[in-house]
Amino acid sequence: STVATTIVEQLGGPRALSLMIGVKHILTTDTSADIRFTCRNERRINHVRITLTPMDVYEVVFYVIGKGGLSCKEIARSDDVHADSLVTLFERVTGLCLRLPGARR
Repeated sequence: STVATTIVEQLGGPRALSLMIGVKHILTTDTSADIRFTCRNERRINHVRITLTPMDVYEVVFYVIGKGGLSCKEIARSDDVHADSLVTLFERVTGLCLRLPGARR
């Protein structure tokens, strides 16, 4: 989907996401991208769902999904997130970097 592809590109693209946070899976729908990653972080977050709302802003939900996918716990949620704030929000909530220090986009 175009929306999901745009979301992934706004975060740095699939290759950068794989290198920086160890993306396992990217599942896309018409209005969202679900990204599962392996990089460890203090809050144990390993999944993020980013959904484009009818107001043309994003809803971002961070989860911890247990081994085997049997448990799922919402850790943080942000509504009304603008595209230019996605990377900053992701980095602030997870403590992980999506871009190399000093890298420009």
